[in-house]
Amino acid sequence: MRQPAERAAGRSTITTTGDRVPVSPMLAGFALLALLVFPFLSMVSALASAEHAALLSRDTLDAMWTTIVAAGVAILADAALGIPLAYWMARSSSRLRHLAVVAVLLPLAVPPVVGGLELVLWLGPYGWLGKLHDHVGLNPLDTIRGTILAQMFIAAPFVIVSARAAFSAVEPAVTDAARSLGCGPWRTLVRVTLPAARRGIAAGLVLGWLRAIGEFGASIIVAYHPFTLSNLPAGGYGRPCRRGPCWLRSASSPPWPSWRSMSRGAGDLRRPPRSPRSRRARSRIRWRPPLRPAPRASLPPRRSTCA
Repeated sequence: MRQPAERAAGRSTITTTGDRVPVSPMLAGFALLALLVFPFLSMVSALASAEHAALLSRDTLDAMWTTIVAAGVAILADAALGIPLAYWMARSSSRLRHLAVVAVLLPLAVPPVVGGLELVLWLGPYGWLGKLHDHVGLNPLDTIRGTILAQMFIAAPFVIVSARAAFSAVEPAVTDAARSLGCGPWRTLVRVTLPAARRGIAAGLVLGWLRAIGEFGASIIVAYHPFTLSNLPAGGYGRPCRRGPCWLRSASSPPWPSWRSMSRGAGDLRRPPRSPRSRRARSRIRWRPPLRPAPRASLPPRRSTCA
């Protein structure tokens, strides 16, 4: 006769059940999911009334190719430069890491248009780096390089913050065990730390790439051309809607009159300052007072006809 222990060893009766989620948090989560999904479905349903030829036109395909290439290059550059920075921020005990965290989070705290203005002030003719680029002939404004730099500026915080959290989740005992077995710093990083943090790093890269694809504010300030999928609808502002859906252009067109009025007051940051000759020519123009209207002739007072 078999013993109870042998019977238990012969067949496994262990079953696992998942934790049940309460109803109220689940309903709240589905409400937020509806807020994220239904606006997108409304836009997709509105595409049925749009011009289907414009969705597959040459301009749209070129903008799609430019967006994919620029976002891919930008996210690869962020990965090559941001992952080592995230590793240092996660493992270092220096006080400078707090300043680095603030610097990484700054692009998230300012609007994308303000970030584009910062890049123009730094890379434009008025910035010290922009002057060096002008001498060399590598001005990134209104080029594909400017689009890549703007997307790098916006997507870098997503990559660095996610990679830092992934590196911080790796137990130091694991890396210490690898070092005790004779692995050097680089081998420990490549063979132990990076594989353990690969999921968090991959999530940050996906988030940064998606954010770079949808970037509009910074890219349209730094590089209006070549067009991307985000700023392509703004290319026809003030013109007939021949290359795309009219409702899409009217909904995504930026407030150009306010931007133009602001640029007139502060000067065009994309162009170098005017030459002294134009200033001298303007100084020669004499100021003339405005013409005053001629005074009206005074009429004699009316006499009363009452007796």
